[in-house]
Amino acid sequence: MKKIEKEQFFKYKKPAAYVYMAVLTLIVSFFASKIYKTDDLIWPRERYIIVATMVICFYMVLIKLWMEKYISIQKTMYIYHFILLAPMLIMALPMDDYELRPLYLVPMFVVLMTDFSLGIVTGIAVILSTSVMIFTNLAEFTYIALIIMVLGCYSVSQIHNLRRFLVFTLIFWAGTFYLCGLYRYFSVKDPAETFQFRFAAIAWMVAVSVSVIVFIWKYWIFFLRIHDFASENSDPLEDMKKNSLPLYYHSLEVGKLSRTLAAAIGANIRLCYAAGLHHDIGKLSGSNDVKEMLVKANEYGIPRNIKSIMVECTGKYRRPASKESAIVMLADSVITSLEYVRENNQQIEDAKLVERIISTRVLNGSFRQSNLNMEELDILRRICIEKVTGTKEKL
Repeated sequence: MKKIEKEQFFKYKKPAAYVYMAVLTLIVSFFASKIYKTDDLIWPRERYIIVATMVICFYMVLIKLWMEKYISIQKTMYIYHFILLAPMLIMALPMDDYELRPLYLVPMFVVLMTDFSLGIVTGIAVILSTSVMIFTNLAEFTYIALIIMVLGCYSVSQIHNLRRFLVFTLIFWAGTFYLCGLYRYFSVKDPAETFQFRFAAIAWMVAVSVSVIVFIWKYWIFFLRIHDFASENSDPLEDMKKNSLPLYYHSLEVGKLSRTLAAAIGANIRLCYAAGLHHDIGKLSGSNDVKEMLVKANEYGIPRNIKSIMVECTGKYRRPASKESAIVMLADSVITSLEYVRENNQQIEDAKLVERIISTRVLNGSFRQSNLNMEELDILRRICIEKVTGTKEKL
């Protein structure tokens, strides 16, 4: 009886959450419309136009979130509350120049938390809703804000590759400087000023600050803690070495292969390496259970993003929700299968074994939520074959 009630609860949990978010959108949009447009500065029916436009914009984001099957309902609610409330807080800042408000910070964080497409939809919704709220220099503000938003979101989408992130961040900064100076020139319409260098410089400093905030938010754990675990000298590996040499060498092989695969497709190399090295940490307690693994990981203070990959790479609790999780799952499957075949003296070619492993994972949907495309999967396949056979595959 309790099991049936629990199943019914989860059956209605997602629709109820979306109904709640839809109603919340109406409430927030109404109160947000009063930030710039008080009753004495607005036509009787103009507020309905503003609220309706804002609701339509944010409902676009809700529909997009509904379509993203790989995002849990809990994470969806966290993300949507941030998308809905953060722009209103930014618009409420006591600043005279609304053009300097870093609205593009919201979609950039969404890209960091999910993917580029959801970030772009969020950016469009945020900019259109705030533009209709302001109703001043609408065309110039909207066009330029959209371009800056796209540049910012694309720079964040490359954050796993620091070199590319730096290049596209510099483009984002340069675009912000030029477009804001140009916008100020057209909006002020002062023939004596061909380019507003002072305003452009302030906008550039705001963009730089936003990029720094995004980078620190993404990598503060990496610099402070992940570095300690992306090492063969970490405390868990030292304990593995003392207690079980086979487990130790297996973890080293999985970590090294995960690092190589991550570098091949531009995924987070250190994150994959750290998760690969510690994916079997639960076996230090003599258990292969996911819960025991998390208990052991907490004892060593392993960061949450590494633990997420360690859970997902097993495929027992949930499927990989990132490229990094899929990479560690693939590396572990390949190394484990090779060890089993060699220990049991089975006659099977290493290349065929790798092909069989990947085909099985694809057919059972293990990589469906990981954002791996077919081109990246083929690259991973070829790298695995090269590693296990020692020869490059002919293209």
